[in-house]
Amino acid sequence: MVRKAFFLLVLLVSFNSCDTDDEAAISDFEIAKAKWEKLQFKDYTIQENTSCFCGGLLEWTTKVTSNEKDTVYYDDSKLYKGQTYQMVFDGAKTIDEAFDFIEQFDVKTVYYFDVVYDEQFGFPKSISIDYVENMADDEITYLYSNFTPTK
Repeated sequence: MVRKAFFLLVLLVSFNSCDTDDEAAISDFEIAKAKWEKLQFKDYTIQENTSCFCGGLLEWTTKVTSNEKDTVYYDDSKLYKGQTYQMVFDGAKTIDEAFDFIEQFDVKTVYYFDVVYDEQFGFPKSISIDYVENMADDEITYLYSNFTPTK
């Protein structure tokens, strides 16, 4: 009898944990985006860092006003081979743009895709991508930190 009960318990636990990673990621995305949208921040600054084996400026702070990129602040001495302010500005993402990037990204085309969301505000804290399994130096991570509402 104990053996049957144990088997049923194991079977029940197995069926309850059959969610795929895609379903969990979608659920996390929807929860985080709803949290972010509910708070209705339209004016803020956020620091964005890019971690990769690539050249160029890899960190800046974006000022967002009325939900639009206003200004991007960075250390001019770290600009890379012809990079301009406009190039950095175009590459910087508002939080809404980061959510759009996540939602539109085709996760089936990469080996690994993971997002961690801020528990308090819902915005993505990191977006990690590994394009090809067992290939060196193809990974990229976008990090968002120092979120500060300005109004």
